[in-house]
Amino acid sequence: MPFAGEGLRDRLVRGSGDTLSAVMTEMVLRAMVPDDWDAVAELVYTSTNYWYASKGAGAIFAGGPDVARVFPEVYEALDPGCC
Repeated sequence: MPFAGEGLRDRLVRGSGDTLSAVMTEMVLRAMVPDDWDAVAELVYTSTNYWYASKGAGAIFAGGPDVARVFPEVYEALDPGCC
């Protein structure tokens, strides 16, 4: 069974004539720790704004990545030690 994005990848390769390649390294999943919160907030802020802007809606967050820090803080408060 093909992975979910395989058809899109094939169209992109054929459509542009370019070759797509990726280098995968080992992925390690772990619980988020408070030292990660700023990076997670920046990821949420940037990726969400990009997604909304790509749909023509414009950025949904304003004020910088610190405004998205509420996400890791709330998740930690809801499930202490597991985020």
